[in-house]
Amino acid sequence: MAHGGAEYQGIQCSWHIEAPAQWNCTQCHKLFCKICSPKPPASLGEPRCPLCHRELKFLGTAQSAEPFWRRLNDFFIYPFKTQTMIFLLVTSLLGVTLSSASIFAGLMSLVLTACITKYTYKIIEYMSDGRWEPPSVAESFTGEGFHLFFKQMAVFIVIGASIAAAGFFGGIIVAAGVGIFAALALPASVMVLAREDSLADAVHPGKLFGIMTAIGWPYLLLCFFVMLLYGGSGAFLALLGTKISSSLLYPISLFSGSYFTCVMCALMGYCLFQYQDVLGYTTEDTQQSEVMDEESWKYKKALSDSSIYFQEGRIEDCAESLRNALKSRKKDAELNRRLFEMRAIGSSIEKMERQAEHYLQLLADSSQYTLAADALTAVRHRHAGWKPESPESCYNAARGLVARRQFRDAVLILKDMHIHSPEYRKIPQAYLLMAQALSDGLQRDAHALKVLTFIQKKFPENAVNKEIEELVSALNNQSAKAPQAVSA
Repeated sequence: MAHGGAEYQGIQCSWHIEAPAQWNCTQCHKLFCKICSPKPPASLGEPRCPLCHRELKFLGTAQSAEPFWRRLNDFFIYPFKTQTMIFLLVTSLLGVTLSSASIFAGLMSLVLTACITKYTYKIIEYMSDGRWEPPSVAESFTGEGFHLFFKQMAVFIVIGASIAAAGFFGGIIVAAGVGIFAALALPASVMVLAREDSLADAVHPGKLFGIMTAIGWPYLLLCFFVMLLYGGSGAFLALLGTKISSSLLYPISLFSGSYFTCVMCALMGYCLFQYQDVLGYTTEDTQQSEVMDEESWKYKKALSDSSIYFQEGRIEDCAESLRNALKSRKKDAELNRRLFEMRAIGSSIEKMERQAEHYLQLLADSSQYTLAADALTAVRHRHAGWKPESPESCYNAARGLVARRQFRDAVLILKDMHIHSPEYRKIPQAYLLMAQALSDGLQRDAHALKVLTFIQKKFPENAVNKEIEELVSALNNQSAKAPQAVSA
């Protein structure tokens, strides 16, 4: 039983090996993280497996939990969060105020202790749900939960009575055994009381033993840390006792005691969170449980399903998932990119070219020329010489090709643009780019000059006249110097 709790502890998603699994399909035996199986809105029910459409089993958020012994620093920092620090300061101040020996002060001190118990047990409850944001100060003084103090007192009474009874009926050795078990089981008892609010379960030996064995050897480590924290306040005060006055020592002792109690409760709560699967409950991830509207969920679902279908080789299912999502998001960059990449690899050439035309136009609209060059290159791996019908797509892709120093491809995609698309307003810019590719990339200055001369004659008024004139001048100067270099 000690190892049964690790059944799902640390297992990874079937599709994202770096991500912990949170859902399991008992039919397909596949594991899903929160990325590949986003939780739908409540109106749509529970997540379903994209492969067989059966309802998924939630494994709990503990799959992403680091072992508690690796997060000890976080537990010591926890009380310094705003709400907890206010709580510690307020209760310490009230404790000092109620330090007189009157009956009223004694009764109010009892109430204060109940408030402190309520708050610290609320920390266990919060942490057991994976909530690192502490309870508000108001929760310690209002609402339900004050009875936990009396239940905890009852637990101590039952433990004391059990040890006494064991000694009376079995002798000192039996009493010692019961005492050792009670000491080891105390953290489990506190966790049960905080989580389930059940006095019967908090003192039930079978229940406590089951928790201890389910967690396994880390439970002994938890007990060790709890004992250290329990004695931490005393050690801290012993260190200060010889250095400060007794008037200061008392409020510091109140603050210190509450501080170490908060650390201890945060540790026990996190232990519940980490081992929730073996302890019989699951918690929702705070990010997963955020309200997501149906449209946003469908979008995330389409992205995750398409990725899974593609990895499974179910190309048409992948395309169908993306096409359905594109009905309401026709120009979404990520959906179009995925559909194009899927078509480029796994569809017919006709479907690939049709999607490429649409995708390149979207990239041109947003001036993403590097991605356009990548897309064009991918298409040409299957259909050499293909180029989009849209002149804007050609120009945008050519810019990316020049940036990647694929000068020949850039020239070919821009060639004869004035014939195929005479109405295109950026022909001067496109041909200037072609001339630059011819000159700088292919060392064909004469051809570059012909292209530039054509622009000046065909389009005497254009937005890049100055750049054209500068390049013509530079090429003419270079041409004039070339014979001198040869004769020398």
